[in-house]
Amino acid sequence: GWVYQQARPVILNRCTQDESPFAHHLNQPDVTAAISFPMMNRNRVVGVINISDTSLDKSFSEADLELVSVLANLAVMALEHIRAMHRAEDSLRTKTLLEQYVAPEVAELLVQRCDNLLDIGGVQHLCVLFADIRHFTELVQALPLDQLRLFLNEFFQMFSSVVFEQQGTLDKFMGDAVLVLFGTPISLAAPERAAVQCAISVMQQFQTIQQKWGRRFPCFLDIGLGIGISSGQMFVGNIGSDKRLD
Repeated sequence: GWVYQQARPVILNRCTQDESPFAHHLNQPDVTAAISFPMMNRNRVVGVINISDTSLDKSFSEADLELVSVLANLAVMALEHIRAMHRAEDSLRTKTLLEQYVAPEVAELLVQRCDNLLDIGGVQHLCVLFADIRHFTELVQALPLDQLRLFLNEFFQMFSSVVFEQQGTLDKFMGDAVLVLFGTPISLAAPERAAVQCAISVMQQFQTIQQKWGRRFPCFLDIGLGIGISSGQMFVGNIGSDKRLD
């Protein structure tokens, strides 16, 4: 405890330190010499290395103390490496989880700025794309819910792939609707062009999905896909409270 609190090493040799404040420790029959060395990391004690010997003629010297100091430094470096690996693993797990809900670029931003989430945001010139399945209510009424879920997963999977190809940011799914941003956090020279190209590709692939499902469920032949695109000054960032952000 003294070595940890004082951040100073101690050599205990029974034959030479009978008068030291630690002499009573040497009265133990199983210890005749010992070294206690503090493990330092950025001027902070993170642990203590204790080495003892039971040989009757053994005593430790300053040279031994120097060797233990090298061992302590190596141990601290190893612990820091392990901590860094754990931090990297935790960061990767967090980023992977976030990418299931937000665009990869947004996930990266949130991981980097996780200490100040409410300050993320600003006004930018951007392009936004909304997509919505028309007559979706009728589809819900006619289709078994398990099949509806499979259809939506396929639709959103297609939509996500097209958005990422055009370097868009998939902001959220809203029932049967999608909200996509172009120009943030990836800066684009022509966000409007990317949005239009995304819309064209989505329309084409939606028709393929619709025809496939229409062969099983005729109600799919009555639905459609509406897409709206707008550009201008927008605030993009976190809005909410410390309990819930969007």
